[in-house]
Amino acid sequence: MVLRGININFEEFVRKSKEVLIIGREFNNPGGGTSTIISVGDNVRYRRGKSTISISIDELYKAYISFKGKQCITKDLRAYAPAIFDSAARPAGHSCNCTFLFMLLHEIGLANEIKDKVIIIISFIKI
Repeated sequence: MVLRGININFEEFVRKSKEVLIIGREFNNPGGGTSTIISVGDNVRYRRGKSTISISIDELYKAYISFKGKQCITKDLRAYAPAIFDSAARPAGHSCNCTFLFMLLHEIGLANEIKDKVIIIISFIKI
């Protein structure tokens, strides 16, 4: 889905995100498995396999703003904010947050389709 000519601020991003981040909803991950929404507030908590992972909506928005209009792969997100998007970093983030961001942006219409099961590629849409 392409949204043209729409300027999204933080409040609108939060509103759109909370419309789709419904407790109990399962998102199918491109590489297999699911991410299930556990809670939504300032942070989103989701379950991936046996792990419970949390990420702030503010950090999701900042990542979107940093990459909008560009092509982005998970490696870019890990380099951009390792403490959020890289499980191997110290302090560690969680690499699943990359996929979660991509799925959310696609779901709310701010990104093109997610491609490739090994390296997730997404083109952020300029708005």
